[in-house]
Amino acid sequence: YFADLREKLNEYPNQNVFLKRISDNIMANADLYLSEPLPVYGVEEKLDEARLGLKHIFACAYAFNLTGDNRYLNKAKADLLALCNFADWNQSQYLCVGETAMAVAIGYDWLYGKLTNQERELIRNKLYKEAIATWEANWSQFNYSSNWNEVCWGGLVAASIALYMHCFNSSSVTPISFNWACS
Repeated sequence: YFADLREKLNEYPNQNVFLKRISDNIMANADLYLSEPLPVYGVEEKLDEARLGLKHIFACAYAFNLTGDNRYLNKAKADLLALCNFADWNQSQYLCVGETAMAVAIGYDWLYGKLTNQERELIRNKLYKEAIATWEANWSQFNYSSNWNEVCWGGLVAASIALYMHCFNSSSVTPISFNWACS
């Protein structure tokens, strides 16, 4: 899908001004994020660190896939692995899990071909342990009546999709997640 996007942006830049503007905005953010610090485990504002990782991984993985510039790859991978090396994803505030699961799932999918087998295994295990397994153990508690639904369930759905092909039986999360996220 990035090859198609790159083609549309390069060959027809004036046909979809809105798409070009969004892409340029993401690229500008990726340039800014190259010099920002990695997410840090153990700080007081854990949600801020999860969101930092999501911003960095989304923008830099996007920029790498669009340009092939390894600076973006290196930054996205560094943030991705930093999140996966956290001792936990702060299940006491499940919003952190949702944000982190979304970040890690995007990084895993968009950078898959540039990850080593060891990195892939670390990411899959962390997605399962910190997102899917915590949901499976406590699913009845996750009936939010706020915008937490979109964040928490969105992260779980992204994690489920990322893990689907790796036989973690996470596919059971997806139908319920879609129902609850839309309620």
